[in-house]
Amino acid sequence: MDEDRAGHLVLQSAQTMALNSPWLREVVERMCARLQPSAAVLREYLMQSPIFDAARAELIERGLQAYLDQDPIAAASILIPQVEHVIRNLARLNRSPTYKSRRHRNGGWMLRNIDDLLRDERVIRALGDEGVHYLQVLFTDQRGWNLRHDACHATLPADAYTMAMCDRIFHALLLLGLVGRTPPPERADASRR
Repeated sequence: MDEDRAGHLVLQSAQTMALNSPWLREVVERMCARLQPSAAVLREYLMQSPIFDAARAELIERGLQAYLDQDPIAAASILIPQVEHVIRNLARLNRSPTYKSRRHRNGGWMLRNIDDLLRDERVIRALGDEGVHYLQVLFTDQRGWNLRHDACHATLPADAYTMAMCDRIFHALLLLGLVGRTPPPERADASRR
């Protein structure tokens, strides 16, 4: 067991995420009932982070609308590639390479995938170890949920697309939406507490 501590940590994280899914679903349902956010409002919130690309706003809004409409197949299919693009933008803004040399016979360059990007030191600094671990377990680690691979390589059957999956994707977008945001100014009455 000691020989693969990292693997055990990923497995434990994936299990904990699955066990916590009903609570995350409840939080999202209460947030939607109380605030009644539109996809446009959620998109605007995310676009306040510099790592979100305005050219992708329509895609993100459509994915968020599918999520709010509880259409997990459409939501995951649209939003997972957008998460990868946002992480690539984060790398670019932190002056990390977003392309790598292709080692095939044709040579050339290819985009770094989300797994490569989440191993980049500058991305790790920007997201923190815990943020990177969460995104790896969710999107890229074969021992975890591995959503990016499974969704983008079409290995998931239709019934594997669930609201629990989409709740996690939405949660990841919210996490990424915090990157580079200016904290709100402190209220004057906060100092009296």
